[in-house]
Amino acid sequence: MEVLKIAIAGIAGVLFAVQLRSVRPEYAVYIGMVTCVILFYYGVSRLSIVVDTLNSIQNYVTVSDIYIKMLLKIIGVTYIAEFSSAICRDAGYQAVAGQIEVFSKLVILAVSMPVLQALLETIDSLIG
Repeated sequence: MEVLKIAIAGIAGVLFAVQLRSVRPEYAVYIGMVTCVILFYYGVSRLSIVVDTLNSIQNYVTVSDIYIKMLLKIIGVTYIAEFSSAICRDAGYQAVAGQIEVFSKLVILAVSMPVLQALLETIDSLIG
């Protein structure tokens, strides 16, 4: 049911922005941004479920806290990058949106490098 509420709020915001676009285009952009912020708030509130699930997985399988923190950072970077690039795209700044996406991919790569290094070390210890 939460998805239905979010979908309705998103559609209502978009329809309202479309109506204002012909009269006051700058207000249409603002309405789109406010709608995005509201949806972002609801999305972030659902992240507690992800954190709780990761903690329960960590109880079943011995996983280092470092890897759970990395995974949460990657999820956060992805969510924020998608959110901000979508707002830039809606405002007509595709180049800025593209740069946000490229930068976020580089950040995700940098954050995940220790995981790759640990994986390669594990493979090396199994082979050697």
